[in-house]
Amino acid sequence: FPLLPGLEPAPPIVALNRLLAPYAAQHDAVFVDLHTPLADERQGLPKQYAEDGVHPNLAGYQVMSPLVEAGIQRALGAR
Repeated sequence: FPLLPGLEPAPPIVALNRLLAPYAAQHDAVFVDLHTPLADERQGLPKQYAEDGVHPNLAGYQVMSPLVEAGIQRALGAR
């Protein structure tokens, strides 16, 4: 995490996603995991998706976009 050396945000994100996915399922809500498709072996964002390791770049958004679109479609279909 180059912006704040020593800070490791990945473990809390992974833990939160493990809680959110089943919570969403239990409450008939749509959960879109954007972390897993972008994560590298450190569970962080590689330079190909985020030059600073934090903020997605165009390539990162190109990975996220169809996932979000699919989530929106699932949510609209659930009505």
